[in-house]
Parts: sequence; structure tokens; C-alpha cells
Amino acid sequence: MKNSILLLIAFFILPSSKAQWSSLSPLSLTSFQPTTYFTDANTGYVVGNSGKILKTTNGGLNWTNSPSGVSAGLTAIYFIDSDTGYVAGDASTILKTTNAGISWTKYAPVSSSYSLYNIFFVNATTGFTNDVHGNIIKTSNAGSTWGLVSSGVGPDGVKGLFFTDTNIGYTVGAAFSSIKKTTDGGITWTSQISGTTQTLRSCFFANANTGWAVGDGGTILNTINGGSTWTAQTSGINDRLLSVYFTDVNTGWSVGENGKIVTTNNGGANWSLQSSVTTNHLSSCFFTSSYNGYAVGQSGTILKMSSAPTSVNNSMDENDETIYPNPSNGLYTIVTSQIALKICIYDMLGSEVVKIIPTSTTVKIDLSEKACGNYWATIQYENFQHGRKLLKE
Repeated sequence: MKNSILLLIAFFILPSSKAQWSSLSPLSLTSFQPTTYFTDANTGYVVGNSGKILKTTNGGLNWTNSPSGVSAGLTAIYFIDSDTGYVAGDASTILKTTNAGISWTKYAPVSSSYSLYNIFFVNATTGFTNDVHGNIIKTSNAGSTWGLVSSGVGPDGVKGLFFTDTNIGYTVGAAFSSIKKTTDGGITWTSQISGTTQTLRSCFFANANTGWAVGDGGTILNTINGGSTWTAQTSGINDRLLSVYFTDVNTGWSVGENGKIVTTNNGGANWSLQSSVTTNHLSSCFFTSSYNGYAVGQSGTILKMSSAPTSVNNSMDENDETIYPNPSNGLYTIVTSQIALKICIYDMLGSEVVKIIPTSTTVKIDLSEKACGNYWATIQYENFQHGRKLLKE
């Protein structure tokens, strides 16, 4: 094969151990468990006590008030696109914005008079929330109305809620019945064998089969078969873990008490402790890419992780992937030996600038409107990821 215009995509070693966490300006949130959600690398929201919603459009450097119109404590937030988002909270509060937080509309109380813990949408119309007594509440009309679909799923409270599609979802909570699964949109739930007596606090699925649950005593559990079996992973800490997030099947983080942050780049086979620059409890984390993420917690703590890929191993076979031309004016072609799960392009600040879900082995990348300089392409398959520097002239 002629290599004059072909540049091999090399195996990319994730830089989790070199990631830098920094503390942003304290926010006016004193809630023990504020929650965060970002719609892109720069635009994000934090919700907390007394109806507080704060928004940033520059990656957390500055925050402005997004008036909620309520005084109830707010506990959960979810956006389905850059404009449309939902917030849940105390006193059965449900809020919705369709203009990126400029204004929020409060909906009539859902079928519960209790505080709501989580909110999760699987598409533009179908969403779920739960209250402190484990009642599962659903909307099928984009939040206009909400109705009870099952009661007492977690009699001691559902701590975490995640759906992989409109029918299949998971809850985690108190010990012994700590993981439950639904296959009929929340109507019925079946207990999973978790193998732990610890209370679980959060769960996350990278795809339909692969997920994690975290909780007290540094507990981390993993499934690769849609919850049929769960395997304990070693976090290396004993602190309570309160939130978990994965950007793909390999790369993830969990945050918790005493400012603890643990990370993995191999699906949890190994977890390592990162320096978080705080000892405050961290209650929520969110990542827009493998190189850009946020964690929030006690006393208005907000942390940002930003790192750029730094290490490459040029040991791949030249037939696995090719990219050409490189350098270019911003137009590239990537040819892979098999269809990738996704291809992401990052600038050198770690912000994702292009994301493509390939449908063939030939993918066109257009950076013509982006600034000249270095970029990183990462190519994600089911169980591994490759990457290489791109140069735009």
C-alpha cells in the first residue's frame, strides 16, 4: 500500500492519569447534592437548593442565574437537546425549558407528593422520574402530563435511575434488592443479583448491555450482559461513591465523599484515584468527552477536568485504519477495517468539535470551518479505541 498520502491511526492511550482537575469559582449552592448536566463542552447547568439553577456558556468560567420560578430544592436535571431540558425536585416539582434555560415552566404536580430524586428521558417525548419512596412516574407527551406506572420499586428509596430505551431501564438503591430492571417501560421490575449488601447510589450504561452501579464503601459493580450478572470491581477506596459516568465502554469516572474521584480507561478492570483539589463531598459528575468533564458537590463546589491526549503507540497494522490527506485544509477521509461505533474529533483543549456515528467504513471529516492547528481523532470500537493527531493548515 502506498503511504505517501496515508497516515496510520495509532493506538491511543487515554490520558486519565494526567488529567487535571481545577476548582472553579464557588457557586451559591449549599445543597449537599447539587446536580450538573452539560449540553456541550461549554454550555452546562447546575441545580441545587432553594430553586437555584445556574448556567455557564464558557465552560464554567462564569455562571449566571437561570430563574426557575420556584423555591423548592432541585435534585435532578436532564436535557434532550441544546434547548429542551427538565428539572425535578422537592414537593413533586417538575420544570421544563425549551429555550436553553432562559425561562422555565412548572408543570402540575405528578402522581406523587414526595420529593423527586432523578429524571431521565429516552427520547423527545418519553421520560421517567422517581420519588423518595421508589414510585416510578412517566411522561409520554414531553412532560405535559405525568402518571404513576409502578409503586414501591425501592421501598427504601430509588437512588439511581437509567433507561437504555423506552422499555428497558434500571434502578439502584438500598441493599439486597439494590438493582432492579424493567423490560416493559417501568410497569414491572425484577430484582437483579447484585452480590452486595451496600446501598447503591448511581448507575450508568454505555450501551444496551454494558453498565455500572456505584455506592457505599467504594462499591463498583459492572454488567456486560444487560444486568443478567453483576461483577464487583475494585475502586481502591472505602468512601461512598455518589455518581458514575462513562463516555464509552472503556472510559469512566465515579465521584463521591471527601472529594474522591476514581477513573478507568479499561472498562473498570482497573480504577485509579485522581487528585480532585477538594475534600468536599462530590455528588454529581458529567463528561462531554474523554478529555472534558465536571463534578459538583458540597458547599457549591464545582470542579472541571480538562486534558488533551498526549501519548501515542505506533504499533498498529497499517491496514486497520487510514486517514488522508493529512495535513489538509480541513477535509479528511478516514477508512477503517470495520465500522466504528463512533468517531470524535477534539481540539487541543479537549473540547469535542465533531462527532460522527459511522454507517460505513469510509467516513468524511469536515474541519474546514475550524481554526487551523492540531486536532485529535479518536475511533471507538466495541472494546478498544484508536487515535491520531490531525493537522489543519
